[in-house]
Amino acid sequence: MRKVKKNILEMNDGEIFEKAEYEHNKIMANINDPSTDDKPRELIVKIKYVPNRAQKKVDIIPFVSSKLGKIVPIGKTMSITQMILQDTGEKVDVLQEITGEADGQINIMGDITEPEVVLYGMDADRVLAKLNDK
Repeated sequence: MRKVKKNILEMNDGEIFEKAEYEHNKIMANINDPSTDDKPRELIVKIKYVPNRAQKKVDIIPFVSSKLGKIVPIGKTMSITQMILQDTGEKVDVLQEITGEADGQINIMGDITEPEVVLYGMDADRVLAKLNDK
C-alpha cells in the first residue's frame, strides 16, 4: 500500500479546494458588478471535526461560503422638458434621460447619440403612438 501525505484542502478529492474556488469566483463576479457596494468580501472556510471515541473515528465536515457585497440601487437623473407635437402643436411633458453624451453627438463608432425619451402621464400611450408613426 502506497502512503502519501496530503494537505487538508486535498481531502475527499479536493472538495474543499473546489468549493473555495467556486466561492472565490462568486466574490470576483460580485466585485465586478457595478451595482454592488464597496465593502470587503469574505471567503469563509470552516472545518468541523466530530469524534467518535468508541470507534476511534472522526467525521470531518467542511463548510465553505462567502459574504458578498450588497446590491445598491443605481439612480438615474432625468431632465423634465416639454415636447411640441408637430402635427397638432400640443405640448407634452416628458422625462428625458441624461447621458454622458450630448444629444446629436457622434461617438467614436460614427453613431449619432439620441437619448431615450421617457414619457409620463395619462396620454403617454397616445403620444408615443404619434411619435412612432413618423
